[in-house]
Amino acid sequence: MSRQSRFETTTYREHEIRVRAEQASPDAKWTLWVDVYALGGKRQPRIGCNGLAYATYQEAIAHGFRAGRQLIDGQFETADA
Repeated sequence: MSRQSRFETTTYREHEIRVRAEQASPDAKWTLWVDVYALGGKRQPRIGCNGLAYATYQEAIAHGFRAGRQLIDGQFETADA
């Protein structure tokens, strides 16, 4: 069987979080990549969760959204300081 992938998006604090989870083979764990875009279109540095793997794509997607929200929250905290 070939590679599987899932792609989901959400918005948070005027940013779009795009999460892609991928499974290389049926027995492999899921890995993910997270891209965060300001609504104006500027992409933040990609969050590559290298070394982390998840049993289900739902776990991977949930972790990706958390990582994206943490990045955005960190930027707002820095701007407020």
